[in-house]
Amino acid sequence: MKRLSKALLVVLLLCALLSISAKIVDATDITGTVSSSVTWTKNGSPYRLTGNLTVASGATLTVEPGVTIQIPSNCILQVNGTLVARGTSSEKIRFNGGDVSLSEGSSSCIIENTIFDCTNLIVASSATIKDNTLIGRASSESFEAVLITGGAPIISNNLIYGADSQRGMRITGGSPTITKNGIMGMIISEGNNMDAVVISHNTIEGGVSLSKSGATITNNLITGFKYVNFNGDVEALFDLIYDSWLGSGIGITADYTDIQRGVGGVITDNVITGCMDGISVLQGGTTTIERNLIVNTTRDALHVSSDAVIRDNTLRNNQRGIVVGNMPTVTINNNNLEDNGNYSVYLYTGVDVDATSNWWGTTNMQTIENYIWDSTFEPYAGTLNLEPILTEPNQNAYPNSMTFPSINMPGSDIPGSNPFRIGTNSTVTDVVFNPENASLSFSVSGPDGTEGSVNVTVAKSAMPNGEALEVTLDGEQINYSLVDEGNSWNIGIAYMHSSHRVTITDPLYQPAQTSYPTPNPVVDESNTLLIAAVATIVAVAAVSSFIIKSKRKTKT
Repeated sequence: MKRLSKALLVVLLLCALLSISAKIVDATDITGTVSSSVTWTKNGSPYRLTGNLTVASGATLTVEPGVTIQIPSNCILQVNGTLVARGTSSEKIRFNGGDVSLSEGSSSCIIENTIFDCTNLIVASSATIKDNTLIGRASSESFEAVLITGGAPIISNNLIYGADSQRGMRITGGSPTITKNGIMGMIISEGNNMDAVVISHNTIEGGVSLSKSGATITNNLITGFKYVNFNGDVEALFDLIYDSWLGSGIGITADYTDIQRGVGGVITDNVITGCMDGISVLQGGTTTIERNLIVNTTRDALHVSSDAVIRDNTLRNNQRGIVVGNMPTVTINNNNLEDNGNYSVYLYTGVDVDATSNWWGTTNMQTIENYIWDSTFEPYAGTLNLEPILTEPNQNAYPNSMTFPSINMPGSDIPGSNPFRIGTNSTVTDVVFNPENASLSFSVSGPDGTEGSVNVTVAKSAMPNGEALEVTLDGEQINYSLVDEGNSWNIGIAYMHSSHRVTITDPLYQPAQTSYPTPNPVVDESNTLLIAAVATIVAVAAVSSFIIKSKRKTKT
């Protein structure tokens, strides 16, 4: 009987241990150096850095779809070899926290269909970065979501969100191609180590500020307000007036050496709205400024202080149209300059300027001259040569394409992201999301009398009570459609355009009182389960011991 009791005790202990340990999901802890090629699999996920990790030169780290990599905020994944992280549209790879750095010595790095969740990406090589969502965070290495320090990387089809929504991307070196991205935050450059940069077909909330000559900036939508979804309706833009914190939609300010040696840039086919200045240029060479639409700036549509060819642009509803400073060679031809506040053209230069063949909003020469500041008012200024003038607007003075990426707020496991998306045929501005009272509001506008619609996808974590949602249009409650999409709600509303304010609120929402440590859920869960396992084993042992003692007493 003693042997039977002991055997029973062992069996009970093993069963308890196995039943508990089967529930423990271990992360794959890793640190140090990856010296030979390795693949991180979904079965081994999540992978957790317990310190800095380096992928050595010659080694390739391949990450399978669906894998999660957890990086503490003070750690970095340094790639000196090759990183291949290719997720799919249905199984994204996810980096949580920390920094990922592709060094100058890295090669053939590819990152696709990956979410950088409060993870900063540092690129110094000719990597391919496409179809990702990059949500930055403030760190000692980088304050923006993407920092480019060298190489010729291709950054395309990404949604990029700066840590403070004011710096999406910073360039300190290299010659990147940045195309077809939605970028919340400015693109800025620092120093003279940057080579030819191409910035094209992006939506940029915050503008472009470069420190060196020679960039090509084409077919971008650049705005100075928090959020925009532009549907190509030019007339709707003319009605949007607001003050902006932003300096220039496109600003290029080179230093003296670069001005003497630098080559001119190309700035064409952009839509710029809601900024302080539209385009401001001081750089080497001759800048071509062509087919841009610049509206609603609070200072100057164009401010040029270096040689420039300005043709086929439309400048409307700005405080001033074109300002020319320093002593450059500038030509201004075939532009539409309408309703530009105090002055259509203002010469701070002693150089005469050819401004023939422009449309000034009127054919009355006296009216046109009243909005020109040149030698007529200031003897030291140059003379603006106006005639002949256009007798009607130049229909070709617009961008060749006005289709741009949308900026949709990303969903994130980290507090501070905005878990909603807005789809609409209207122009959308001034989006405000308040997570404390589960309220989302934004403005919509379009041509008067036309039909407008909005479909808003909101994560249930932000607004859990779908059936109780309240939707108002200009403060009046309206009907809406509601579709349950699993982890989110889709809310649809319709209206007739002019301009409206839409507000969606979950009145039953109660904010959770939750603290957010550095993401490390697997460690916490495992430790809890281990403690539970030990407690259960102890309890089983105690019960078994009691049974054995009771049997002994009975025999006695």
